[in-house]
Amino acid sequence: MTVTLTDLFVIASILQGLFVGLAILRIPFFRSPANQYLGMTLILLSGILFLGWQEFDSKVLAYLWSIMWEYLHIAMLISYFLRALEHPFYNSPWRKWFYAPFVFSLVFSLVTQGDFMLGLYDLPFGPDNAVFQTLNALEDPLALIFNGFGLLAVFVITWRDRSAPAARRRWLLRFCAATLGIVFLWALGDLTDYSGLLDNAYTPVWVALSILFWWVAYAGVYKMRILDEQRELHAILAGTRVGAAAQPNPMAASTGSVPKEPASTATPNEKYTYELRRLMEEEKLFRDPDLSRAVVAEKLGISESYVSQVMTAGVGESFSEYVTRYRIEDATDLLSRPAFDRYSLEAIGLEAGFKSRSAFYGAFKKATGTTPGASRKARKTS
Repeated sequence: MTVTLTDLFVIASILQGLFVGLAILRIPFFRSPANQYLGMTLILLSGILFLGWQEFDSKVLAYLWSIMWEYLHIAMLISYFLRALEHPFYNSPWRKWFYAPFVFSLVFSLVTQGDFMLGLYDLPFGPDNAVFQTLNALEDPLALIFNGFGLLAVFVITWRDRSAPAARRRWLLRFCAATLGIVFLWALGDLTDYSGLLDNAYTPVWVALSILFWWVAYAGVYKMRILDEQRELHAILAGTRVGAAAQPNPMAASTGSVPKEPASTATPNEKYTYELRRLMEEEKLFRDPDLSRAVVAEKLGISESYVSQVMTAGVGESFSEYVTRYRIEDATDLLSRPAFDRYSLEAIGLEAGFKSRSAFYGAFKKATGTTPGASRKARKTS
């Protein structure tokens, strides 16, 4: 068997899919009910890619390739979308019917190929039977149609579902669109393969799958897990738990001081400085990553220019410096508490109000002279 450059690319794609899928299933940080479906789907895709590419003279592999795993792939992918959305359709009895085409195809392949390919027994009809040939010819196009319509269905469901967190919903829509693109390439591959226009008609599909595997690992697994952690952190800090009973709030004993109400003779600047501090320390307004002077102005009932005047005359810092200081203090407090050790540094930074990992690390390093990771490590070893 001669190994070409395309073969090497396919092998790399197969290994990528296996690696990412196993990482999702085995590494505790990535594990979640929804990700279980995603991990198994990626492993299944790697298996389909291997069986479609392999040219070994093996009856067992050929027998496995005769099974339409594509029907199982879309059923598991639909389950992933519904579970990730926490959609009520996930618990609906009809969801299980998405596995019915795979079960039918599996039984059909096991029964017919057990005779035609493996010779384990004799059926009362042969491979030239008209009904068998019709069903066999329909399997591939029906799998393509089933995958396409299944993905379109979950795309519409995701689009209409406004209850899911915005970032998760964006990821699911993009993932669905990317997978639909691969199905389109699959359809083009079928057409060009049947017409004989190209020798390697499915190479674009393999390339797309390779890119998809790594993109899913970062955007769909790592980033979504960070958002899940942030959501859980937010619920704990608010004194609640998502989808469970309330639990003690580790932040109840916060060392932050309560701002002292100004005297009746205080100037307007002093009064607004007090209100601003109260918004930060009591309402934790700094945790809003989109916080701006416009938001503060609306909260205080004054203009943006007046907010700038209060910052200059009453606070003595720019608005950005003022908010960043609160965010750093909040993140430092969370990092100092063993109860939050199981949460990633990035999740803590996002919950403190930073928009990205780089923004959090840069601001923390500038303010403290050390990194968030070093700060947590120093506390653990002290």
